[in-house]
Amino acid sequence: MKSILMIPAVFAAILLTLTGCASMGGTEKKPDTAPEILLEQDRIKMREDAIARGTAMLQAVQNKDYAGFTQYFPEDVKKKFTPQAFGQFDTYIGKLEKWEYLTEMLNPITTTYLWKTTVRRKNAQGKEITINLLFQLAMAKKDGHYVIVGSWFR
Repeated sequence: MKSILMIPAVFAAILLTLTGCASMGGTEKKPDTAPEILLEQDRIKMREDAIARGTAMLQAVQNKDYAGFTQYFPEDVKKKFTPQAFGQFDTYIGKLEKWEYLTEMLNPITTTYLWKTTVRRKNAQGKEITINLLFQLAMAKKDGHYVIVGSWFR
């Protein structure tokens, strides 16, 4: 049972590494600037943006739409998170059936937005099971733009 529960964690770690590490830096040779401290006005605008992006990403997972899922990723992340890796969502996470937006977790620099998702997949015995996972989308403000700094299922 532990190995079944570890599969989403491993896949989430891969996804976080690919999206989180590269989202803030990019591949350009200009000096990297730090994320900006978020003001209340930023939080309101970023929340709307995050809910739209997160919902689009979840719809893309459900529809098996790689381009839709990666549309907010920098080019270097898209190169690392291949269509083949995306195609393994059903194997490692499960078939995404539904989701609902829950809340956000605040800190001065980033905000993590949370959705409760319901997925179905087969367990080690081949029996179909239903699991609830959190989908987390972390965002920050950098160079005046709201950027994704990580996304993962947990």
